Amino acid sequence: MQPRPLLLLLLLLLLLPSFSVILTRAHQGPSPCEHGGSCLNTPGSFNCLCPPGYTGSRCEADHNECLSQPCHPGSTCLDLLATFHCICPPAHQGPSPCEHGGSCLNTPGSFNCLCPPGYTGSRCEADHNECLSQPCHPGSTCLDLLATFHCICPPEVECEPLAFHTGGALEPVR
Repeated sequence: MQPRPLLLLLLLLLLLPSFSVILTRAHQGPSPCEHGGSCLNTPGSFNCLCPPGYTGSRCEADHNECLSQPCHPGSTCLDLLATFHCICPPAHQGPSPCEHGGSCLNTPGSFNCLCPPGYTGSRCEADHNECLSQPCHPGSTCLDLLATFHCICPPEVECEPLAFHTGGALEPVR
């Protein structure tokens, strides 16, 4: 029985110095991270997790979102905190031709709309009918909703989603 406590004591002595090194080298006190960054202690050091819009080892620098050139040629990019704003020349200003929050992409002499989920059409003007792919079991009724579907199943029909369809709701008829 004596060797067991001795083994535990040796193990404790071996591990104790490594704990003290971590505690003495990690950052203690007020956070060194600027602009609301979160300080994470690591063995012998620390890291800052920066909030959106900031970068740097201590979150000290404003991240310039305009560096990736997100605006169309001929427009001016205005860097804001955690975002940007495109200032378009007068010939390219006005409301977007894309409906329902679609994103407008200018092309030479025309445009294309990138539609949000649930919408389709050249201007995102039409609801995409998710029931066209027949996601419900035969004998059930598919109800098309915005960006999803709903299966209504009579008692004799299994009301489980078909294996290759996702995103819909199932409701047995009572």
